[in-house]
Amino acid sequence: MINVRTPQEVEALRLRLEQSGIGRTNPRAHSAIRDFEDGLDLEESAARAVRHEAAAREMWISNALDPWAKRHGLTRAQALSVAFDDSAFNPANPQRDQVTLKDLHGWSGQEHGFAAYLMGEGRVEVADEVDNEAAPRPAG
Repeated sequence: MINVRTPQEVEALRLRLEQSGIGRTNPRAHSAIRDFEDGLDLEESAARAVRHEAAAREMWISNALDPWAKRHGLTRAQALSVAFDDSAFNPANPQRDQVTLKDLHGWSGQEHGFAAYLMGEGRVEVADEVDNEAAPRPAG
């Protein structure tokens, strides 16, 4: 038997996902809605999307952000500042950008609230492999 979800039920799931930081255009939101329409209950659909989003973010941190920060001698917090301010920072040659917001978003597939999520959840300090005493990001 196929469960038919009303538009109101689907909207309730969308709102639950948005409250969890998963926007309407996020692939995890689309997957959760499909699961919900296929019969999974609202709570489990939302929980699954949140778990998958957390795993995707952790993968991005491990595969993109941390290696890039280490390569450039930045802490994770500095790397996030560089990446999401869209003003790249090259300690060797400040006139030449090394990365832009577009690059980092392209690598991550994340939405614009991702840096805020990392900062808000305290993820910036966790497993920061680069020396936390590194010089602060220069102005200008």
